[in-house]
Amino acid sequence: MKARRETSPKKSTSRKSANRGADRTSARPVPAAEPDSSRVKVDAATRYNLIARAAYLRAEQRGFAPGGETQDWLEAEAEIERLLKS
Repeated sequence: MKARRETSPKKSTSRKSANRGADRTSARPVPAAEPDSSRVKVDAATRYNLIARAAYLRAEQRGFAPGGETQDWLEAEAEIERLLKS
């Protein structure tokens, strides 16, 4: 039995090589993006920990002066939400 000789995977027309993804440079249709598909998905515990760290850093920057904890948390929460969306 003769072995089939291929000159380039790009020029191959066999179904077998096409199914294996040999031609990775060909143009493929890009699926339409879902409205919220750019948002990074994290679980609730991870989100909470990210916000807590950011709030701590804000409190540290203001010298841990009492009275700004709620504002630190709210600003940290907004920052993390913005970062997760980008």
